[in-house]
Amino acid sequence: MTPNAPPRPSTAVFGGGRDWAALAALAAVPLTAALTHSQLVIPVGLIALLGLATVALEDRPLSARLPLRSPFLALGALIALWGLLSLGWTPTGKAAPRDAWTVVAIVIGTPLCARLLARPAGDGPWGLMPRVMAAVLGLCALLVFIETYSLWGPQVLIQGADAPVAKRVLAMNGVMSVLSLLVWPTALALWIQGRRRLAIGLAVVVALAVARGTSEASLLGLCVGGLTFALALLAPVLVVRLVNWGMAVGMVAAPLVIKAVFASGLFTLIAPHLGFSVQHRLLIWRFIADRLAEKPWMGWGIAASRSFQDLRVPTAFHDGSLGWVMRDLQIVPIHPHNMALQLWFELGVVGMVPVLIGLGLLGWRLGKLTDGRLATATVAGLLASGLTMAMGTYNLWQGWVLCAAAIAGCLMAGALATGRQGRH
Repeated sequence: MTPNAPPRPSTAVFGGGRDWAALAALAAVPLTAALTHSQLVIPVGLIALLGLATVALEDRPLSARLPLRSPFLALGALIALWGLLSLGWTPTGKAAPRDAWTVVAIVIGTPLCARLLARPAGDGPWGLMPRVMAAVLGLCALLVFIETYSLWGPQVLIQGADAPVAKRVLAMNGVMSVLSLLVWPTALALWIQGRRRLAIGLAVVVALAVARGTSEASLLGLCVGGLTFALALLAPVLVVRLVNWGMAVGMVAAPLVIKAVFASGLFTLIAPHLGFSVQHRLLIWRFIADRLAEKPWMGWGIAASRSFQDLRVPTAFHDGSLGWVMRDLQIVPIHPHNMALQLWFELGVVGMVPVLIGLGLLGWRLGKLTDGRLATATVAGLLASGLTMAMGTYNLWQGWVLCAAAIAGCLMAGALATGRQGRH
């Protein structure tokens, strides 16, 4: 290629076959979550490999082909490295290496996903991406409706008629969490493409499915996201920054707030008005806050929460009409059900610092978005939904959770790129 030759057209690098393969991998994310409630590292890995193949074929310098200079990649790499190092002192066995390598896979895969997916959805196969995602999310919402109103829902086909109802419900809760995340970028992409009725219809169907389901965390996340979206329409820059920076402040204050709730007697006052699930979470968080104070700087090590899963502690809680009772409770059922506290507990101050820096930097950059009120408000809604769910449920290192969040971020990047292309 001569120095003055025009750059090679993108169609020569990114052909229709790769587009369809990427769409298939992308669509597998929510569908796999709906049917198996399993780890979703494979779909993200597929997209990462496609992204790697794409940038490898581009006729540009390596520094331009891979996101090596991204501060978020550097911060993520620090977290992953510290997680790997913490294998040296974590009290957990086989689960710890698995969780550590899952984090590494996400850190490496997400930038490559973003590199691949942050492309304007043009007229070719890639332009079908929002419609494919809408169809998949609609199917997932249908599965939620069927599972909610039928004793013979799709989970019976997967796990058998003898599978415990609680296990089937847990699987569908994961589906609703994925829906609550992916509906935001998908609806925005459809709106930008001019398919506004489809965007509104998808949002309504997903909201109804989550409202009729059994996942309180997903419903709360969607409600907080919706409120944030409405406020961001009025003050987009202020709200989108407050979401990120407020989360950073909340993560720092979380252990202190939990300890204050119990030290002040507030738990005793509010417990009669709370269900057992909420009370149990507060008791878990108190235990974790007490333990993290023992190793605040380096933490207990990645996946250390699992080492307490068999521990039962005599604990007082309010049991409806029975009043206050003392029972042996599983004080940490596998994980703390609060990602901020889990990060504090397992990776300590060293692991928390790059996360806080990342949230601060993300808030600053998002505050500079010039994509209009609707796009900025949608970003704020997505972040608020995800961060709300992160503070009340799921394991911090759970592969399908991290993958769903990664895909949601990458889809949002693609939707914003489409909007910018349309304005030029």
